[in-house]
Amino acid sequence: VSDGREQNGSTWERWRLLAGDNVRLTLGKRFGEALDVSWELNAAKSSYDYANNALAGYGVHNLRATYRPQEGALEGTEIRLGVENLFSKDYQTSLSAKEAPGRTLKLTLAKTF
Repeated sequence: VSDGREQNGSTWERWRLLAGDNVRLTLGKRFGEALDVSWELNAAKSSYDYANNALAGYGVHNLRATYRPQEGALEGTEIRLGVENLFSKDYQTSLSAKEAPGRTLKLTLAKTF
């Protein structure tokens, strides 16, 4: 939780570039050394953007899975799959000039050698 004020002439107003209050909660489970899955909630209360326009609060759900084969040709490889903004919620963070993107799917392949 944060707060800030700026002087506008003879009055003090809320600081326009103050990040909104938010919280992240991540719950996950590891299945041996090979599989790791997690769910994340990123939530923020209502706030204001840089132009002092009111922004609604939001809650965005993300899912992630990481698979690390322990033997064979893919040993040392890490495969990550993530879905951000699972329900494609329309929202805007307090420090952004535009809405966040909708549902985003990410696939990553990494190799350690």
